[in-house]
Amino acid sequence: MRVIVIGGGVIGASVAYRLTRARVEVMLLEAGRVAGGTSAATFAWLNSNDKTPLEYHQLNADGMAEYSRLRQELEPAPWLHTDGNIEWAGDASGEAALRGKLARLRGWGYPAESLPIAALRDLEPELVAPESVTEFVFYPSEGYVDVPVMVGVLLKAAADAGAQIVARCRVTEMIWDRGRVRGVATANGIASMRILSRAAPARGPMRSRRWPASASLSPQPSDCLRSPIPRRWRFGASCTRPP
Repeated sequence: MRVIVIGGGVIGASVAYRLTRARVEVMLLEAGRVAGGTSAATFAWLNSNDKTPLEYHQLNADGMAEYSRLRQELEPAPWLHTDGNIEWAGDASGEAALRGKLARLRGWGYPAESLPIAALRDLEPELVAPESVTEFVFYPSEGYVDVPVMVGVLLKAAADAGAQIVARCRVTEMIWDRGRVRGVATANGIASMRILSRAAPARGPMRSRRWPASASLSPQPSDCLRSPIPRRWRFGASCTRPP
């Protein structure tokens, strides 16, 4: 099976990594530089301390746990920072609301603890709370992801497993045959496929009648394509045709 992944952000990189681990032949095409779009602009804060209802909270908490599991697969993981998060209230009503939230989170099994303000110095020596604050809540499992670093780690792992990662190679058109997508056209030629995974928003020529919402992407052998992108293109390669 051969899969083309369009887009080299966090979604595309994750798809490429998982597919290569499943021994699927993968080619990832990125119009600009990898992790150069939304993935470069997000703060990527990992938290679920203020997410309700329970179902939405659990969705976020499960996502946080997945990052921890991915760290175990890809150690070391310089992209994951789980140093915790601190919260305090500024007045009596806020303190009551914070205590209520703490009780709810504990009931849901989410890591959260109330600490005296003196403990703040051990966690964040440079952080000074208002004199009126006597306690704070600490969420030890929260943190953030350095997304461009994570994308680079995922794509390197995918490339080491045989994936072709091609940057600066904009996909201009979907190739159709008998009502099914069979490949993509780029500035350099045509790439054949069996399944397509689209991990980037459509722009320019991609917004066309060649990409109907009802398009079927069922696995099918390709018999209509030509001029495949050379196999020797590897991680960091350019879309320019090699000599």
